[in-house]
Amino acid sequence: MKKKLIIIFCNLFCLILVGCQKKEPTNLILSNEPENLRLMAEGRIIFGGNLENSRSFSSYASYKVLYEIKGQNLTLDEWLSKDILLKQRGWKYLGKKDNGYIYCQNMTQFEVVPPQSIIKNAVLQGGDMYKQAKDYWVIGFSTAKTSSYNMCEKERKHKVS
Repeated sequence: MKKKLIIIFCNLFCLILVGCQKKEPTNLILSNEPENLRLMAEGRIIFGGNLENSRSFSSYASYKVLYEIKGQNLTLDEWLSKDILLKQRGWKYLGKKDNGYIYCQNMTQFEVVPPQSIIKNAVLQGGDMYKQAKDYWVIGFSTAKTSSYNMCEKERKHKVS
């Protein structure tokens, strides 16, 4: 009986230790499509080594690359000072949607949503395609494969008509 209690106690202790581990950044690369690799390189050029939790996807509608940056690793002023670099890289500022800053490079949309901890809004909001996080910047690149998938493609079509 004592042996069973000790085994149960040890198992519970191990479960508690595993459940309390600190979340480490992850880098999940789910798509090695050339367009996804290009978008990942853009993120590294714009943000340097601050990028965390990278994910890339390729679907019927688009290529997507997503990143996070801890709120304390990028201030709003630091983000806004990247304007010259973005212009040099061919990104044109389209505007804001809620808290998301949206840029276009042909059919590719680049969206940055600052964290709630920096913006200090009462309720989590989003941008066009990405939702605001509490303590992380949400950064997303998306290239449309089909028409009118993102705001850049919609804007391009609107100018043509």
